[in-house]
Amino acid sequence: MFACLIVCTVFPVSQADAQKTITVIDSAGNKIEVSYPMERIASLNPAALEVIRAFGCKR
Repeated sequence: MFACLIVCTVFPVSQADAQKTITVIDSAGNKIEVSYPMERIASLNPAALEVIRAFGCKR
């Protein structure tokens, strides 16, 4: 599922927030470290979007 997600962060984070990160590993084994909480998630297919909505994403 994570292979279908692109995480975009467009705002700089403060030093306090910079320590809050999570690591996402996709099906190809690529590791991506992202700030948490995430502000934007882009879904590349409708099935992944339904899973994202099931987790409580409002938009």
